[in-house]
Amino acid sequence: MTVERSYDTIYNLLATATKNITKPQILSASDSIDRDILTECSKWDQQGFA
Repeated sequence: MTVERSYDTIYNLLATATKNITKPQILSASDSIDRDILTECSKWDQQGFA
């Protein structure tokens, strides 16, 4: 399953639960989570834990 497809799945599930959420809102939230993960991973890389 691709990342984009999993976002679509999450979006579809949330869309059925609430009609107030738009796909761009979910994608931007996902992007910020991805950035946080990448930031943490790069910190670990710099410390030599990877």
